[in-house]
Amino acid sequence: GKVVVLGGDFRQCLPVIKRASRPEVVSAALSRASFWPGVKVLRLHQNMRVATMRQGGDENRAHQLQQWSDLLKRIGEGQEQRVGEGPYAGWISLPPKVNFQGKTPEEFLTHAYGRYSRLSSSDQKTQFLKETAILTTTNALADSINERLLTGPYLGPEMEAAEIKTYRSVDTLIQWKKRTSSMTTTKSTSTPSKPLASLSIPSG
Repeated sequence: GKVVVLGGDFRQCLPVIKRASRPEVVSAALSRASFWPGVKVLRLHQNMRVATMRQGGDENRAHQLQQWSDLLKRIGEGQEQRVGEGPYAGWISLPPKVNFQGKTPEEFLTHAYGRYSRLSSSDQKTQFLKETAILTTTNALADSINERLLTGPYLGPEMEAAEIKTYRSVDTLIQWKKRTSSMTTTKSTSTPSKPLASLSIPSG
């Protein structure tokens, strides 16, 4: 007699099964459960981020975000036009605005963060950093990108000349109420499921 509310997207939240094939993963999804015919599905159709931007008068950014949202939806539903041939069959073409053509990390960082040093106010710079991020596959790659970004010319001469301060994580035994909590050393590991052993940022 209990009402249970579930939220999510099966295209993004598939179950994780060790060494399973794609059909096995899909078969284990909640939508294949015996009780699924009795589930009432409610679909969300309004992009709240776009609506908030429009209410704030930022129609240009709202339009851009809506276009990007529509593109992701078409890709997820398999409706986007395929352009690849041969070994690239099934590939899709991304819009020029999000398809970076450079070949070096320096070119990419300049493309992503080059506008920062041209901003005039600290509020604009803070907002820019909040809205700009580079996603990576490993902590090691994130470390490499951060080091290049913080020690290079991409954030302006003041940031480039700032002293870098390193904050390290705790990797010792903790005594509390006569109990010992063992913590695994993180300095020698770098996996997506664990935090970085150290974080280096400019002081000030």
